[in-house]
Amino acid sequence: DIGDSKVDVYVELWSTVSGVTFTCDPKGTPANGYAVSKIVTTPSEISLAGTEEALETLKKNGNQIEIPSRLVDIGNARETVECKIDLAEILPSGTKTVSNQAESIIVEVGILPLGSKQISLSTQNIQALNLTGELQTVFTDTALTVTVRGKEEDLKNVTAASIKASIDCSGLDEGTYNLPVT
Repeated sequence: DIGDSKVDVYVELWSTVSGVTFTCDPKGTPANGYAVSKIVTTPSEISLAGTEEALETLKKNGNQIEIPSRLVDIGNARETVECKIDLAEILPSGTKTVSNQAESIIVEVGILPLGSKQISLSTQNIQALNLTGELQTVFTDTALTVTVRGKEEDLKNVTAASIKASIDCSGLDEGTYNLPVT
């Protein structure tokens, strides 16, 4: 016989906000002849729980969290830099991550040689040449990244639509292949 069938629990109730993003001004500069091409965080946004005051302050900052420069050092980098950052280290006072959410983020700073540009090209736009019979192409990735080099003024006009990509399927039967894209 248990007696009393009532159990008391301590519960904290917090307000939440979703769509919180990150900004970052990395420490240092890339090596001579290189430049930052992009800064991406994964995940790109998170949800936070917090006090009304903390969430109001966050709202005034456009629901953005500034990642301290010291955590993302790109000094003399010649290639993409990735940094794993513990969210507890950068969350505003009075906030915490909601349940079932990553405890860290990855900041990726793309570094490219000057006079180059990276373009994401959908694999749907890759033409399969010399495909025989009833065969169809199925790509494992939805996109690939193409690096284009040239004069800065010419690079401004290069888009995914202006790139013609193809694979040569001559003599291939059903199966899985790694083919060069031209």
